[in-house]
Amino acid sequence: MNLDQIAIPAWGFAVLGLYLLALFGLGWRGHRAKESNTLQDHFLGDRRLGFGVLLLTLFATQYSGNTLVGYAGTAYRSGFGFLVAVPFMMAVIGVYLLYAPRLYRLAHRQNFLTPADYV
Repeated sequence: MNLDQIAIPAWGFAVLGLYLLALFGLGWRGHRAKESNTLQDHFLGDRRLGFGVLLLTLFATQYSGNTLVGYAGTAYRSGFGFLVAVPFMMAVIGVYLLYAPRLYRLAHRQNFLTPADYV
């Protein structure tokens, strides 16, 4: 099948446009809500974000790219055998939990902003 043969419905572009408008709206709202123009405020929300926001951010970071881009295409090409990748992806969280508490304490004590600060 050629890419020229794939028809994209008009409502798909409408949904994509609404999504982009929502992202710009949220970005504008966040820009207006910031209290200082520092890196800490930009990267860490001035360290005032709650646990729920952190949990959703980590979840979105870990799974959105893999699920929406990587898993679908690879599963299509590889077939049913690729199903083993799902538990492997879950294991990443388990490994992360081995070093995350210590890294959190160290980052809090040293006032790290980005992973590069740790390195």
